[in-house]
Amino acid sequence: MIRWLGYLLLLRVLPFTVIGRPMKEGTWEGAINYIAGTATFKPCTPRGETWWLKGKRYSDIEEEIKRRHAAITENPYEKVYARVRGKINKTSGQYGALGTHSRVLYVEDILDLRPREESDCS
Repeated sequence: MIRWLGYLLLLRVLPFTVIGRPMKEGTWEGAINYIAGTATFKPCTPRGETWWLKGKRYSDIEEEIKRRHAAITENPYEKVYARVRGKINKTSGQYGALGTHSRVLYVEDILDLRPREESDCS
C-alpha cells in the first residue's frame, strides 16, 4: 500500500522536473523578477513565454541574482534587464511549483543585470 502511494507521488512530481530532457545551451536576454519567491525570466524572444529561473546545481547563482536584483530595486516584482548564459530545455512544457512556466533556464553565468531601458529587447 505504501509503495503504491510512493509511486503515485512520484507520478505527480515528475512533470515538474527536467531530468533526462534535451537541453539547449545559449545566451539569452530578457527580464527577471520575483513572484512569490520564485525567479521568473521573460526572454526577449520568443515573446510570450515565461521561464522558471534556476541556478546550476550546487551553485550560488540564484542567491547572486536575488542579491543583485535587490540592489537595483526594492520591489521584487519589478523587472530588471538580464543577459545570462545557461541551458534551457528544448521542449516546451509546464515547469515550476504550479506548472506556470513554459521552460526552465539553468543560469550558469550572469553577463549583465541592470535596470531596464526602453531600448532593451528591441
